[in-house]
Amino acid sequence: MHVVFNSYPIPNKYAALDSHIIPDPHIIFDKAMRIDIAVLTDSKNTISQIIPKGNLAGKQGVTCERPEEDKIIIDTIRRFKGLESPVVILVVTPEVALNEELLYVAISRARTHLFIIGEKLIIDRIKNADVQKV
Repeated sequence: MHVVFNSYPIPNKYAALDSHIIPDPHIIFDKAMRIDIAVLTDSKNTISQIIPKGNLAGKQGVTCERPEEDKIIIDTIRRFKGLESPVVILVVTPEVALNEELLYVAISRARTHLFIIGEKLIIDRIKNADVQKV
């Protein structure tokens, strides 16, 4: 599995994901079918803060219970437990970083590509835990 870490400053707790995920979020969406992409985080509240309009790179988000073609799954880690996706974009919050079981569930959902993004301190903590061996 290919793992990419990306940290970013968060001015107001969480910033909109579109501008922080990777230099160009369209790179991911051009190479994968939308339904093959899942954006996961700890809570619906975090989802509403990072993806306020329910869209990512111009594509509509849906929950894991109602996947649709040409849509991106945007949901919580707990709801996505037991499922997997070729591409997972994990938005790491302090809750996720401090809960080893939740972190394991999150990173084990990706089949081929895992993008882990969050505040620098949180990303460093995860890197030090050697998440790539999980």
